[in-house]
Amino acid sequence: MTDLATRSSELAEIRSMMVNSPSAYFKNEAVQQRYRDLVAERPAGSIVTGHEPAKAPVPVMGPKEYVAEMGSMANYDAYVKLSRLAADFALAVPDNERDVFITSFEALPLSVATECIREIRHHPIRAGQTDADELARFATTAEGRVLVPEWGAMAATRHASVKERIWRILDNLEGDDVVAFGDWHESLPTMSLVAVYRKLAQ
Repeated sequence: MTDLATRSSELAEIRSMMVNSPSAYFKNEAVQQRYRDLVAERPAGSIVTGHEPAKAPVPVMGPKEYVAEMGSMANYDAYVKLSRLAADFALAVPDNERDVFITSFEALPLSVATECIREIRHHPIRAGQTDADELARFATTAEGRVLVPEWGAMAATRHASVKERIWRILDNLEGDDVVAFGDWHESLPTMSLVAVYRKLAQ
């Protein structure tokens, strides 16, 4: 089997885990790191979402465009609010990563993007604390090396909250949507992922 075929097979296996056992996937730092490694082996500049990325950031649709796309004005106000929240959140991403972040987010299925923004709107939840071993593993990741020192004594609490909120997103997704979210999450540049985790930990 070629290296490409081997990587494709391994990606498919991990994606199957995302769909069938999402909580197990997001609890397993080793599997997540392997998935990041496989994603990193893709051609430079590609955005891994499972869907074709937009050519450029897409502005909020006006009423006529929305009706043409959706068939009616149903939920238009909610769409506008969600879009504005997404734009506000993008401002937290570093300038040099913002275009990639926005383009990749807009390439997500609407159902996935909506769940992400809804979670951002929710208040943080009390999820206890991450155990010391798991926190130590997180601290070895690129995002963990930034966030664990930044969070200090609150690191175990904030990491637990971030995990719980990610699982809450996954609980509201099914099938291909789980894979699309997992691909997006794992392919984010480091500081974009840091920005996401900071927001979820607030």
